[in-house]
Amino acid sequence: MAKQIIILERTDEPSDMNFNVVFWLSVPASRQAFYADVNKVSKYKDVSAQELQDIKDGKVLEVEHKVSYLAGTPIASVRNDLVTRFNSTQSDFNTKNPWIRYGTNFDGTAWTNITIA
Repeated sequence: MAKQIIILERTDEPSDMNFNVVFWLSVPASRQAFYADVNKVSKYKDVSAQELQDIKDGKVLEVEHKVSYLAGTPIASVRNDLVTRFNSTQSDFNTKNPWIRYGTNFDGTAWTNITIA
């Protein structure tokens, strides 16, 4: 299975447990062209060639988050919270579609309705 959550570095040591994290969201096929960019890079230095290509092709959207937990929080709790955050972020991304009517146009006589799912 492809990666979805990647913990990068711990920040602000020696304080609480703060991390930079990236989520790799799945982009619906009908929206991939809007996210495609041959110049995209990943914050994850160990990204594979295929993973990076998926990001460039708009199949995957990398979203960075900064998360904070109290000192002493068990790593299992951190992992569970990150899964919850990822699922919420993916759901929000799927629901919010700024391109729903992209390309709808008027030719002076009639409207042509376009819907991007």
